[in-house]
Amino acid sequence: MVDPDEEQSRFVEQCRRHFAQNPGAMKLIDEFEEFYMPNGALYYYSCDGFFYRLVNRALRRQTIEGIRDFRFLLLDIREQLQLAHKKFLDKETKVGMSKTFFRGQRMSDAELKELHKKHHDGTLITTNSYFSTSESIEVARMFAGKPENGIVSVLFEITAEIKDSQIKQRKPFAKIGNYSKFGDEEREVLFSIGSFFKIDTIYEESPSFWIVKITLVDEDDKNQAVTGDFRTLRTCSPEIKVIKIGDLLAKHPRQEISKAKEFYDFIKNSDISKALGAACIAGLGWLALKEKNAALAIEQQQIALGLYEQLKLEGESESLTHLYITSYNCIGASFRLIKRYRRALEYYTKAEKLLLKVPIDKYAMYEEYRNITSINIAVTHKLQGEVDQAWDHYKKILAYEMNTSTRFHGHTYLTIAQAGLHDSDEYDRHSQSWKAFLDLSLTNMSSSYRRSIISGVLLIGFQCANNEQTRTMAIDYFQKVIRISRRYANINRDDYHIVLACLNQVARLETKRRQYGHSISYALEALNMCHEDDLTDIAECYESIALNYEQQILDRTNDLTPDDIRRMIIENPFANTTEPTVPLIVLAFKRSEFAFGQYSIKTMNPKFSEETDRHRCLAYCHLKLAALAQARGYKENDDRLVNKACQLLEKVAQTLKDDPQAQQICINNMNYLNEDFDSIINSYQEELNRNQQKNKACIGEDAFAYIAHLYARKKDADEEHRWYNLAVQYFESHGHICEHTVMCFRKLARFYEKHENMVVAMDIYERLINYLVEYLPCSFLRTSIKPIGMKIVEHFKEKGDSKQAILILQDLIDLMLLDSDDDEHQVDEQFKKLITKCIETAAIVVNRAYEQYFEVLLRHKPQPFDSYMRAIEHAFRQAISVYQTGGNYRKSIEAYQQYIELLI
Repeated sequence: MVDPDEEQSRFVEQCRRHFAQNPGAMKLIDEFEEFYMPNGALYYYSCDGFFYRLVNRALRRQTIEGIRDFRFLLLDIREQLQLAHKKFLDKETKVGMSKTFFRGQRMSDAELKELHKKHHDGTLITTNSYFSTSESIEVARMFAGKPENGIVSVLFEITAEIKDSQIKQRKPFAKIGNYSKFGDEEREVLFSIGSFFKIDTIYEESPSFWIVKITLVDEDDKNQAVTGDFRTLRTCSPEIKVIKIGDLLAKHPRQEISKAKEFYDFIKNSDISKALGAACIAGLGWLALKEKNAALAIEQQQIALGLYEQLKLEGESESLTHLYITSYNCIGASFRLIKRYRRALEYYTKAEKLLLKVPIDKYAMYEEYRNITSINIAVTHKLQGEVDQAWDHYKKILAYEMNTSTRFHGHTYLTIAQAGLHDSDEYDRHSQSWKAFLDLSLTNMSSSYRRSIISGVLLIGFQCANNEQTRTMAIDYFQKVIRISRRYANINRDDYHIVLACLNQVARLETKRRQYGHSISYALEALNMCHEDDLTDIAECYESIALNYEQQILDRTNDLTPDDIRRMIIENPFANTTEPTVPLIVLAFKRSEFAFGQYSIKTMNPKFSEETDRHRCLAYCHLKLAALAQARGYKENDDRLVNKACQLLEKVAQTLKDDPQAQQICINNMNYLNEDFDSIINSYQEELNRNQQKNKACIGEDAFAYIAHLYARKKDADEEHRWYNLAVQYFESHGHICEHTVMCFRKLARFYEKHENMVVAMDIYERLINYLVEYLPCSFLRTSIKPIGMKIVEHFKEKGDSKQAILILQDLIDLMLLDSDDDEHQVDEQFKKLITKCIETAAIVVNRAYEQYFEVLLRHKPQPFDSYMRAIEHAFRQAISVYQTGGNYRKSIEAYQQYIELLI
């Protein structure tokens, strides 16, 4: 659009005026004018002269006219960087590999604090000038300098992926030693203006010397929302691109609308083209709307529309259609701002008709969020109370969006649903249409837009939850979401998490409403639903319960009357000579529930609901939360979670000073965090010795397994094995069943599995099965199934498939442990689970197992068959025989299963 030679001449003229009194600079300017070529751009930029300082100062200040004067130089530098990028490629470095570069600089404490904030928020950082780095860490450390008061030294470690130099990059980076006046002594690598970086980590290597690790972000990375604007700009016509750039300038947190106006005026006055001039007027109209000046916005857009009509005479174009749509949208938004909704619909409808000609998502650019004309039509209908029309339009919008993207469906719904709620003058009217729209969508939901509506309703629920006046409404909507998503929770992970989040949210809202019983019910429902390995979700449930008891305790404190307080102060402590009442402790603290590293992570003590001491209930929750924080902290390598565990232990120790069990749990867990495992081992050994001296049947045998776990933490495999083995030996020598029996056998078996000694692991599982048959009251049905299962195990052992044999043994143990002697359904379900694991690989063996299982069930049935069962038994047996003769064992098994279901 502009001649580079003309730009260069203007740049030289500007430099001469600026440096007229500087002979040295004037000499460099003369040299530049005579010898500059595009392939020398990096040479002049790297010179230790005024070019470098002038360019970077204008870039940092973002002066539009100043940048215009040397735009040719920026374009030439980019072209050189693109060509030079291929020099990274050698025998060791290929396309797609990553390299690390370094940059040292000094920063103020405030600048470092800002980097910490961006790291915490996950915000990308970008450069507003060229970003100089080095392949040498020594060079970078030299540039980092020495810290002083208020100033720190920072070393950036930059990771960047090497790209294919044949593919044009918008923001390339390259080695520039061969192009620089100073050669390759500093091994300089230059990154382009506006490069995006993600902060990976920040830490202090030594006092006031910080390491900041960052990664270059590709503009095409769709996981980074901030790069979306730049990707969008590449798809636009020049006219729409100009409008969008002005819009981005106006949104910039450190700019003002005046910068966008300056940009539009500059383009308009440059007289580049009539179309760009019209686009700038349309952009100024949008800026007027941002400043809430609807009259000026409409006036500017009407002027722009007149210019479009003149351009139309010169020929129809897609970019002109884009401009019409943009102006119609702005006029519609302006009329909506002044509540002239019918006029707004008139212009939105004009824009929508034109949208049929072009992709709809090119116009999602205004009002500070992604938007389209159709959304505004739905919004305007809703603002007028026309809920049915708004809903119908939303369905049309979503039908279109479903074919293009899934990113903004929830946001689209939320935009329509919340329209008008921030208008305090008409809040009552808008809130009625808002509730009507939500109710209509929840009762007319289809699978096509279920997820979108659920997302929107959830966001609204969370917003209402913070307002006491709308809290009941929030609970109502959370409950509706629970009812809808619960149907899919077992098959869809997202729905599972939605239900958990809603249950916990309702629990916390019920606490705020002082409905403590309801609150606990919702939290326990969520807890029971959690998967064992979902530590974060389990922690949320216990957090909900803890908040409940904290509020109850606070309420009791606040309810004390002045007379209560006076009586507590002046009452004679010696007046009552009767023995003090010892409070009845219902909820005992078991170390097995809370021991760090090995505990029942999800299960709640059944006595919890019977405990009346609120402080004790709160301490129980805090111990659970401490154990969960420790587990998550170790798993995620997060010191903050570990510190939280430590703080919770300190809180419990302070609350339950008179409870020796709770105190010991806190001491042991603090020692665990400090890796003082010997102290914990001694504590557990002393407890085992005390219990053995009492001649109790159960001596807390889980202590053997926990001591083994502590030796594993100490990396002492021999002692780990010895203690696991001691537990099993104790059971086999004393012959009793308790809550620890199965766990101790399984721990020993898994130890052997971990060390790949499968033969011994299988032997331990078999010993456990025999132990359970001998000491556990087992029904005829279960004991009769044991030899059937063992034959399947033997089959896999003979084949050398020890892993499959172990899986069958584990299922057989679960079958032995079923609570009810007479529940044939439970036994059958467990037997089918066992069988399912081996149908594919051992169909003949499974078929024989089913035959034997069938006969066992027939012997187990106490009542005689009715005539119907007798009649069909013969038919089933005949069908099974036919299938077996033909080798169709899968059909034979299905026939057995069908008849057994009828039999049970």
